Amino acid sequence: MTSRAFLTNAATRRAIFLQRYIARQNKVVAAQLRVYKGELNARLLQDEYASKDLTRLIADMRRLKILDHEALVAEANSLAISEAAFTVDMLTAGTSATFAAPTSAAIATALSAAVPVQAGVSIPELLGAFETKKASDVLNVIMDGATIGDSTPKLVKQVSGFIDSLITRQAQALVSTILSHASSAGRLATYEQNRDLVAEYQWVSTLDGLTSMICMGRDGNKYDVGIGPMPPAHYSCRSTTIPVIAPEFNLDVKGQRPAIGADGTKVVPSNTRYSAWLRGQPKGFIDEALGPARSKLFRDGVFTLDRFTDPTGKQYTLAQLDSMSNIALSPD
Repeated sequence: MTSRAFLTNAATRRAIFLQRYIARQNKVVAAQLRVYKGELNARLLQDEYASKDLTRLIADMRRLKILDHEALVAEANSLAISEAAFTVDMLTAGTSATFAAPTSAAIATALSAAVPVQAGVSIPELLGAFETKKASDVLNVIMDGATIGDSTPKLVKQVSGFIDSLITRQAQALVSTILSHASSAGRLATYEQNRDLVAEYQWVSTLDGLTSMICMGRDGNKYDVGIGPMPPAHYSCRSTTIPVIAPEFNLDVKGQRPAIGADGTKVVPSNTRYSAWLRGQPKGFIDEALGPARSKLFRDGVFTLDRFTDPTGKQYTLAQLDSMSNIALSPD
């Protein structure tokens, strides 16, 4: 197997496991929003609202936090460190060179850069802007109800529905994007630490029915380290990157992706979809991705996939994500 084939497979497996970690963090976000909703509704049910004392309500709302900013920043930092460590392991296992881990300061610098979906905006600034905008949106719902004379129970129901639907979805998309940025920051810091070995990097998109046009367009593109774009390309982006190793350490097949079929190992066009890629992975990875029962059906051709899905419903902590490294780095 070429170095490029190994790195592509390892990075893609890691990206899939990362989605389970993000799913767990989104569950945490949903719990935070339930707390916010409960505190806000308790305030609405107080006597002051019955007399339409909105001035005091507005002041109270400003003290309520929709998301735990400090916890999210700390989580992003931990993920960036984890991603840097994984990238070093991946490079060391997949090439003949020895790679150095970036310093904590270098990872922090990469993480503090602007999140790609918002030009010039860092993670804390992105969280702050979200907090301000969503609090304003909730207040508008309350003000609209007060203006037309809605009863307090009706208003509580409207606010609850608004938080449970739109704000929850937007908050989870925001957190997914922040964690994708953290993952890219850890990887970028590793590339920059090893510039003598990593000439550039290549964009790798999850190619399925959910892939955005921008990620389809970038898939396979190569960029200079520190100059080209890094994921996330948009909110809830699932793309990742792989390093392009200096020629003396890399046996690459340009413009193609690996696959294993009935005729053995071969290469396929770079627009290969998720299902075709998955079919060429080791049994242990397919078992983890789909669950043992579905894995057997999939490998036997009974169960098919037309896009990336996670039928197991598994959710990883960061420690569990790290424990999947042996599967992500397994040779084909």
